[in-house]
Amino acid sequence: MRDALHQALTAIRDEVGSLEEYVREKLGYDTLDEVTADLMGLQIDTVAAANYNLEHGTGVVIADQTGVGKGRQAAAIIRYAHRSGRTPIFATKGPDLFTDMYRDLAAIGSGDLAPFIMNADVKIMDEDGELVVHKSLDSKKINEALDKVAATGTLPDGFDMLFFSYPQIQNPEQAKRKVSALNALAENAILILDESHEAAGGSSNRGEVMRPLVNAAAGVTYLSATFAKRPDTMGLYFRTVLGKMVDSVDELISIM
Repeated sequence: MRDALHQALTAIRDEVGSLEEYVREKLGYDTLDEVTADLMGLQIDTVAAANYNLEHGTGVVIADQTGVGKGRQAAAIIRYAHRSGRTPIFATKGPDLFTDMYRDLAAIGSGDLAPFIMNADVKIMDEDGELVVHKSLDSKKINEALDKVAATGTLPDGFDMLFFSYPQIQNPEQAKRKVSALNALAENAILILDESHEAAGGSSNRGEVMRPLVNAAAGVTYLSATFAKRPDTMGLYFRTVLGKMVDSVDELISIM
């Protein structure tokens, strides 16, 4: 694994030059000191690889173990997506993680980005856990907004990104409006799939929704320390180089 990572990063460096400078440019930092203040070395390497792959139509899996800082890297990809004119869609296993994501965004200087929260009754708190920084609309307004998103393919005015948790697309009937909105955004969206093993869902409706969404999206970055835990979830990762090894998702799952 070490040799493969070294070869991949070397190939990117040979094409784009300094990875630190590449990340500085793509994320819009003024100086390299700002980059290294917000991201440590391994995070810079990963963000560089993710940005490079997004620009070449391929995804990456950020599989760092717990505590290394996948959230900060996810925030960097959201920042990159927004700067590149794409719609960042951040998905994770539960709405309690939205606050963590916002704090990581604030930590890299992107706390001004406003999330449209697809979940109802969610509050995003500041770093001290005292002030509500963002909150979801009421259920009626969420549904009205989702209908407009489905019709226009753009987020409502005043919002820069979309947050949702995977259980929101679990029930086939209840999820129709939400799935329609996500599909309408997909062509110009970059998906940031936190705890991506939770998105795969095996043969459940969750997986049935996510695989076409991943296929249609402009780009995708996966984050999970246990992404390869079960063969039936591996079909979600066809936007990585794994997808170039096989003719179909079913074949990939069968091999695994």
